[in-house]
Amino acid sequence: MYYDILIILIGILVIIITLYIILNKNKNDNDYTDKSDVNIIKYELEDFKKNLMEDILDIKNEIYEINMELNNLKDNIRVDNDLIISILEKNYEEKANAVSEIENFASTLNYNKFLKKNHDIIELYQANKNPEYIAKKLNKSIREVEMVLKLVKQ
Repeated sequence: MYYDILIILIGILVIIITLYIILNKNKNDNDYTDKSDVNIIKYELEDFKKNLMEDILDIKNEIYEINMELNNLKDNIRVDNDLIISILEKNYEEKANAVSEIENFASTLNYNKFLKKNHDIIELYQANKNPEYIAKKLNKSIREVEMVLKLVKQ
């Protein structure tokens, strides 16, 4: 009878020791797993921080390049504006000269028309006739003849 109780007690003791070993092993595994998870998280955090710093550096470099390109564009715009202004000034001067030449041509043309229209008065004046005689002969007023003669003398 004692053997039965002793066998039952030994069986219970074996079960308790087995449970203790299993539970203790799981506890150690959990500690290892927890430590390894913390290390993995630290590594991932370090990696993320490193990638973030690289991205920030890349963005700073891109901003610097964009600023340099903007400065180049500003310089090009200034040069282009100066070039446009000089071209416009040159065109304005050329147009002013062309207008002046056209005006000179127009005034020369008008003077030539004036000479043709008053050719008779000029011929008689060059023949040393006086303005009264010219006015009587051509049936014009003395003032008109005097005006033509003054314009021809200029």
